[in-house]
Amino acid sequence: MKSSILTLILGLFLSTPVFAFRTLILEGDNRDFKCNYQNALLKTMKNNSELVTSLNNLNFSPECLNPDQKRFIEISNRTIKGFTFGMNGSLSKTIGLEGGMELVFTIYNRHTLMAGLVKYSGGGINISLPFGAGPVFGVIDGDCNSIEKYLGNFNNFSLFGFNKSIGSKNELTNPQLSKCNSSSNSEGLSMSLLGYSLTRYSKASEFILLKGQRVDEIIDFIDQYHNIED
Repeated sequence: MKSSILTLILGLFLSTPVFAFRTLILEGDNRDFKCNYQNALLKTMKNNSELVTSLNNLNFSPECLNPDQKRFIEISNRTIKGFTFGMNGSLSKTIGLEGGMELVFTIYNRHTLMAGLVKYSGGGINISLPFGAGPVFGVIDGDCNSIEKYLGNFNNFSLFGFNKSIGSKNELTNPQLSKCNSSSNSEGLSMSLLGYSLTRYSKASEFILLKGQRVDEIIDFIDQYHNIED
C-alpha cells in the first residue's frame, strides 16, 4: 500500500511542470490604472510578495514608458524584446562598485509578457560622483523572450548616462555571448560619465506571465516597430 502511494506521488511530481509560471489575466482599460512603475519596483524591492499586487495595478499603455524607452523602441534597428525599470547605486573612486534591482518585462509571445524582479552587482572603472543612486530606464533586445535568458553576466559600457550592456553566459572563464542585451539611461547621482563594468544578474522574485487586454496594448505598440511572432 505504501509503495503504491509513493509511486502515485512520484508520478504526480514528475508529470507536473517544474518550471511552470503563474499567470495573471489583466483585463479592462489601462487608463483606469497608474503608470507608477518606479513605485512598483520600490514596493517589490522591500517585499517581493508585493509583485502580484503591483502588476495588477499597473497601466500597460505605451504612454507609461519613459520618453527615452519609447523613442528607442521606435527608432532602433535591434529586435526589442522587453523593457526595464531599475534603481542603481554606485560607490566609486575610479575603480568602483555598483548594484541594483530591476523590474523586468520581456515579450514571452505575441500575447504574453513575462514579469519579475532581478538583482545585480559588480564593479569596474568609471568617472562619476563618489557615491550615488538613481533610477534607470531600459529596453532589452535580442534573444530574450524569457527573463531567464536575461540572467547571467553583462559587460556594461557607459557614456554620459547612456549604458550599453552585452550579455554573456554565466561562466566567467567562457564568456560566450548570450545574445540577450540591453540599452538604458541612468538618471540622478548614479549617472556614469564614462566607464566600464562587469555585473552579474540573478533572480530576485518569482517570474509571472501576464495576459489580457491591458497587456496586449504595450505588445501591439512594440509590434509596430519590431515584428513579434506567436
